[in-house]
Amino acid sequence: MIVQAAAGELALTSDATSAHSSLTAVQEVGREALGEMQRLLGLLRWAGDDDDLAPQPSIESLERLVEQVRHAGLPIEFAIEGQVRQLSPGLNVCVYRVVQEALTN
Repeated sequence: MIVQAAAGELALTSDATSAHSSLTAVQEVGREALGEMQRLLGLLRWAGDDDDLAPQPSIESLERLVEQVRHAGLPIEFAIEGQVRQLSPGLNVCVYRVVQEALTN
């Protein structure tokens, strides 16, 4: 999309037909990507699931995650080092997801 948009921008001053083609391609790819994202979210969302209202996981949830993986039979050592400090909500979820991905791999 970015390449097509850049090509369209460059062509605006010299070739309107080429610019139109590039911008049309950006629209089509964007619509396809949005449709795929909606389908993916639809697959991930369960009808009537109350988890949509549950808070996002955070660093505070890591001990519970580690216990779940230990319960599955994997030996895991878990320790928090250094000073604990407040993180932004987005970074907090990101840290949790990185650890979650590392444990599942």
